Amino acid sequence: LKNFYKNNGYYNAEINSSFAKLLNENEFELIFNIDAKSKVYFGELKLNLPSDFDINNFKRINKLFKKIKDEAYSINLIDKILKEIDLITAQEQYQFINATVVENLVNDKINIDFNIQETEKYYVEKINIYGNTVTAENVIRNQLAVDEGDPYNTLKLEKSISKLKARNIFSDVKTNILEGSTKHQKIIDI
Repeated sequence: LKNFYKNNGYYNAEINSSFAKLLNENEFELIFNIDAKSKVYFGELKLNLPSDFDINNFKRINKLFKKIKDEAYSINLIDKILKEIDLITAQEQYQFINATVVENLVNDKINIDFNIQETEKYYVEKINIYGNTVTAENVIRNQLAVDEGDPYNTLKLEKSISKLKARNIFSDVKTNILEGSTKHQKIIDI
């Protein structure tokens, strides 16, 4: 419900309370107390790249920034931008990157910096999945954009965890990144 409001521009929406009322044997009514607050719009959107990256490879991102400027805030649009960045970095062989999103809310405008940084070259040694009593392990692994032996990429890992959370079959999904058996390997615990 909160994401529904965030996708419609209500960045600061809060679900204050909820109440269920039984109407009869087969029906009930859900009542939510929601404070949507004021609508928020995209302000300045900026892509910060390492100096050795070719800005021309990211023209699509800048076009998307221009298109959504002054539009209502939406977490789906943020996800779309991150997917575009992921697609471009994969096409251009930028495998060892980290992307962070910094949001700065000023009145009814949200300014966002997408920071792309090169990281040390690490590879995924192993992916451990713990606490799953809901589904077969391959259902979880099929949602992962990283696999054992792949270059370790924070953006792809975060995208994978978001996909797992979106399935709504787990109450919570957490990750822990550990050092691998060699200097350039990582172990991912989910």
